[in-house]
Amino acid sequence: MLARPVSFRIMADTPKSRLQTDVDSLADGKFTGEEGGASVSPGKDLAAAALVCVIGIAAMGLALDLDAPASLHTAPGLLPFITGLCLVIMAAGLARKALKRMPLREILSTASNPIGPFLADVEGRRTLILMALLLAYVVLTDLISFEIRMPAGFYTFRFSSYEAVSIPVIALILKIFWRARTIACIAVAAGMVIALAWVFRDGFEILLPGPG
Repeated sequence: MLARPVSFRIMADTPKSRLQTDVDSLADGKFTGEEGGASVSPGKDLAAAALVCVIGIAAMGLALDLDAPASLHTAPGLLPFITGLCLVIMAAGLARKALKRMPLREILSTASNPIGPFLADVEGRRTLILMALLLAYVVLTDLISFEIRMPAGFYTFRFSSYEAVSIPVIALILKIFWRARTIACIAVAAGMVIALAWVFRDGFEILLPGPG
């Protein structure tokens, strides 16, 4: 009786999912990040901190240029100023973390081109795109000003330049980073912006950038 031939099958390595990569990295005592890649260098962190700080200071400066018709608590620049201040604080924390990992002299000696590391990989380019979108958002919010009032029997609905600028910018950010369907990004952005506008206008009685 002839024996059956023994067959060998080589199993190809199945790529790990992003979730499994994160689980494995946490088990090893480190987190590899959203894309499962290598950790960000101190030079990248310091360059990101500098750019975020510039955007935060620009937002605070533009916020101070807005008029305060009643008081500080109802000033339309209050929310953008607080947002810009938070960006500066977070940038300072990121810069401190980067300098603890590597002295400034070494960072400057190894990074002659501060923008180059961001253009070298996909995550860096996405970071630059996000910073550019935030800067454009701050500038457009300051430059464009209009308001449409739609009175009803019980409430006056308002749609201003704040919503007109915020919804497409946030939807674009969600499309780039969330990577969901376009209609889902627009729906989430519209819901967030309209809800925040209602809370600040009618809840806290704080004017929004633009017409208020």
